Amino acid sequence: MEFLDGWAIGIGDGVCRYVSAAGHDSLYRSLCNAGPSAAGWRLVFFLAIFAFVSVLVWRMFRPAT
Repeated sequence: MEFLDGWAIGIGDGVCRYVSAAGHDSLYRSLCNAGPSAAGWRLVFFLAIFAFVSVLVWRMFRPAT
C-alpha cells in the first residue's frame, strides 16, 4: 500500500505543480486543495472509473462478429 501511496503522491505533486504553473487557478483549487496526496488519489480513482466505463461502452457498441 505504501507503494501505491507514493505513486499517488508523485502523480498529485506533478499535476499540482503543472496546474499551478499553467495558471489554472480554479482547477488548482478544486483538485489540489487537500494536498498532492489527495489530488493523486482523485486522479487514480478517476482513471480507474474512466477505464471501467470505457470498457463497458466498447463492449456495448463493438461490431458483432
